[in-house]
Amino acid sequence: MIELDTIAGCVVGSFMAVTRLSPPMQDLLISDPLRYRRLFYIMTLGTESSYRGAGLGTKLVQQCIAKVQEDATCGVLYLHVLTENFPAIHLYERLGFYRVQEIPDYYDIQGVKHPCYLYAKYFHGNQGHLDVYKIVARCVWSFCSKVMQLASDAQVTFPFSFFPSNLLTGGQIDDDNTTISDATSVHSAGHEDSKRTCETVQLGVPAQDLDPGV
Repeated sequence: MIELDTIAGCVVGSFMAVTRLSPPMQDLLISDPLRYRRLFYIMTLGTESSYRGAGLGTKLVQQCIAKVQEDATCGVLYLHVLTENFPAIHLYERLGFYRVQEIPDYYDIQGVKHPCYLYAKYFHGNQGHLDVYKIVARCVWSFCSKVMQLASDAQVTFPFSFFPSNLLTGGQIDDDNTTISDATSVHSAGHEDSKRTCETVQLGVPAQDLDPGV
């Protein structure tokens, strides 16, 4: 029995300035930082265990999507998720999120390190990591890195460098100290300048709005 006026779950996210991301992360997620000056990060997504399986996660993420759609300067909604959290991964992919990269040892759960996936959904024309130039550049950089590694193993030196070391390699989040409780998944990104204020959005879904089985 679902009690009316009961908050069964909550999502907490923030609109943030693109400048809060490290340069590699900016380059990975934003195709034009002059046009897309803001982004939205889902920090926490949790539900009461008795209400799981009723479509609550879908509704919560859809509320975040609606917020981003209202802001033409926000080019991306992104989050982190445990690589073994298959229900959540299925939810995000069903809602149009792309798997951008895997980050090793991102979560610390009871003293054990776990990898995560970075997922992103793009808006208002932003292409993020799907930008054709970036895809080609990353492929070229990966190829050149392998060539340089083989040359190093063979003790062969080159009189030049192929590319700058920071060329579109895809940044990793610095903060790997996030803890997840057994009941709730908590996502946290190591953004630069963490003392800077940001606009935080907390959204809830009344129990009567749930559609069982969705």
